Amino acid sequence: MTETKHLVIVGGGFAGLNAAKCLSRERRLEITLVDRRNHHLFQPLLYQVAMAGLSPADIAAPIRSELSRQNNLKVVCGEVLGVKPQQKQLQTSFGPLNYDYLLLACGAMHSYFGNPQWEKHAPGLKTIEQATEIRAASCRLSRKPS
Repeated sequence: MTETKHLVIVGGGFAGLNAAKCLSRERRLEITLVDRRNHHLFQPLLYQVAMAGLSPADIAAPIRSELSRQNNLKVVCGEVLGVKPQQKQLQTSFGPLNYDYLLLACGAMHSYFGNPQWEKHAPGLKTIEQATEIRAASCRLSRKPS
């Protein structure tokens, strides 16, 4: 009988979800997926939300429902605060989390290449909140009298 190992996947984006799905039949793995949000976001359509072409609900789905058929997976909502590789432990907002294997699929952030003053003129578009803020700002601009 082989020992079950614990894999922790940090991030519920495309990479984290695909890794979890690919490992769904691996009986020797117990998987914990950690994400700070409880939903997977289809980022390529965020511009549609910003333009009021789609509702945020049209491009976001609960991570648990995306992976609901997996018996070897647990989804945890929380933030990773640090990694202790020697101890094979994550420090999280919900306490320490031990692992045998760790997959970091945290995604990316926008960059202003050392020019943070650009952000007020070119807001990022990586979250639903940013998309709805861009939508609200464009509505405010269109209502101004000419």
